[in-house]
Amino acid sequence: MSKHVNTRNPLHAEINAYSCAVILSSENLIHDADLRKYAAKLMTSISDECMKRGARDVGHIKAYIEYDTGFLFADTLGDPSDVTIEGRSGSPSYSFRIVINSVIYGLDEDGIKNATEGALQKVSESSGIISVHETKKTTPIQVSDRRTK
Repeated sequence: MSKHVNTRNPLHAEINAYSCAVILSSENLIHDADLRKYAAKLMTSISDECMKRGARDVGHIKAYIEYDTGFLFADTLGDPSDVTIEGRSGSPSYSFRIVINSVIYGLDEDGIKNATEGALQKVSESSGIISVHETKKTTPIQVSDRRTK
């Protein structure tokens, strides 16, 4: 293994990430259009929460939503007008699994975790969706500088 893999570049010292996978459900059928609105609102909300907590920049926030007959991918670089939602529409469903990955500059791991989980809870509650936690993990970003000196 390269010595660079375990050495964190000082330029990347303030880049941190948080990821989680959660199963969400509703008493009502959730249609594809509703999932797309939910995903867009979630991307914006996570970004806003990170910035409120002192982040300097949003590296990338993305979410994968999978349900019985469909799959969506949502992402943002922090600008609410630049949220992308793509994927394969499916039949309405009562539940779905979402995997979220937030990579943020200038906010510590706990801040990213709290911002992501807070936004997830707020957006889910406002959409009539409840969560059953699956896994959550805060991940420090290990970026190496592979240039030879």
